[in-house]
Amino acid sequence: MNDVNVILIFAIGTFVLVLFAVAIIIYVAVNKRKHHQFLLEKQEMEHRRQQELMHSRLEVQEQTLKTLSEDLHDNIAPTLGIARMNLLEASMRVETKHKEMIDAASQMMGDAILELRTLSHLMNGTFVLKRGIQQSLEKDVEKIRSAKRITCELDVEGEPINMADDRELITYRIIQETVNNAIKHGEPSTINIKLTYLTDGLSITVADNGRGFEPVDLEETKGIGLINIKERTKLLGGTHEITSTKNQGTIVKLFIPVEHEQ
Repeated sequence: MNDVNVILIFAIGTFVLVLFAVAIIIYVAVNKRKHHQFLLEKQEMEHRRQQELMHSRLEVQEQTLKTLSEDLHDNIAPTLGIARMNLLEASMRVETKHKEMIDAASQMMGDAILELRTLSHLMNGTFVLKRGIQQSLEKDVEKIRSAKRITCELDVEGEPINMADDRELITYRIIQETVNNAIKHGEPSTINIKLTYLTDGLSITVADNGRGFEPVDLEETKGIGLINIKERTKLLGGTHEITSTKNQGTIVKLFIPVEHEQ
């Protein structure tokens, strides 16, 4: 066998080995890509399933709130209204020394009726959507102030953005839950709510001067309020950040993007 044949055989063999190596590399790469695609599709399916579960749960919660709202508005408030009318009637028939007590009770009854109507409106998602986030929050702020225990302020910057009804209602519930959390767990004397409308979404900050907590407490907490805030924000594709210092208060920052909104 001459040298030319040896070189030719060596070249062909090298070429075959290279082709074999390339084929193996392509095979491994294709399989890795298929596996990666499978994992992505599995994650996407799980994400959609979690979203559907969350939507279903929120729909049940909103329907429950709506039913309670209608009961307060249609049944309890009218009953209290009749009771107040009876008090007013009694006030005109009794002696002067009892009249002041009955008038005071009547006034408290009137205040309670107004509180119930405000509460029923805030619980009703349809009413919230009719008013919008800002006006609904203004009612919340008024309600908090009326207790004369907490100074609450609402600051709004930028031009309001259009949001799909379900996203707007969920966003309002997130803010509402955040404020309720601050009142329930922080026992603050001041709460500041700030909405900043940006071109790409809504930035929300809720700051209080309450008891605060250590970072480790945040990691270990399993409170339903905080879980709701995280899950609902995630459902909207948003982000949340919570910073707190013991005895110095808590700041919750949220961002809700405007993607998929017209």
